[in-house]
Amino acid sequence: MKGIVWGKTFASAANKFDQIAIQYEQLHINPIRITKSKTGTEYIITYENGDCWRTCCGNISSRGYKSNISYIDMNIPNEIIETIILPSTTSPPYQGIIYY
Repeated sequence: MKGIVWGKTFASAANKFDQIAIQYEQLHINPIRITKSKTGTEYIITYENGDCWRTCCGNISSRGYKSNISYIDMNIPNEIIETIILPSTTSPPYQGIIYY
C-alpha cells in the first residue's frame, strides 16, 4: 500500500503522519527505512510489510505523486483537492480518501 498525508503545511502533515506511525507500532509492524529531511520538505517511512507512507504539502508543486490512500487536511483549498490530490489517489488495488 502507498499512502500520502496531504497537509496545508508540512507541520500539519507531519503531525498526522506521526499518528499513523504510532498505529503501525501498535500493530508491531516495524519501519525498515525512515527519511526525514532537516529542511522540513520530506518525510517518508517504508515498513517491513511493504507499505510506504509520505507527507506532501497540498500545493501545485506536489503534482505527480501516486497513492492508494490519501489523508487530506481539511484546510487545503477545494481547488487543490480536486485538481492535484484526488487524481493522485489512483494506485490499484483500492483507493481511500480520509479527511482530518
